[in-house]
Amino acid sequence: MDASIYTLEEFKEAMRDEFRILSKEDEQLLTREQAAEFLSISLPTLNDWTKSGKLKCYRIPNTVRVYYLKSDLINSLVECSTSSK
Repeated sequence: MDASIYTLEEFKEAMRDEFRILSKEDEQLLTREQAAEFLSISLPTLNDWTKSGKLKCYRIPNTVRVYYLKSDLINSLVECSTSSK
């Protein structure tokens, strides 16, 4: 195991490279239900995380529909995992 010391930014970038498998599938918009299922959380938790700014959502003008970009969810997971360590 390499015992190198990395800056926080270097570590975050390494984590992104490790966990990111961006493809066209990752650029798709997910409904609230699909996003909650992808993250394995409840809809109320998804709502709380969105309101607190942990997750970014996209709204269609003049509607109540909310969508999440799958790649944003992946990046949020990476950010969460690097900030909690």
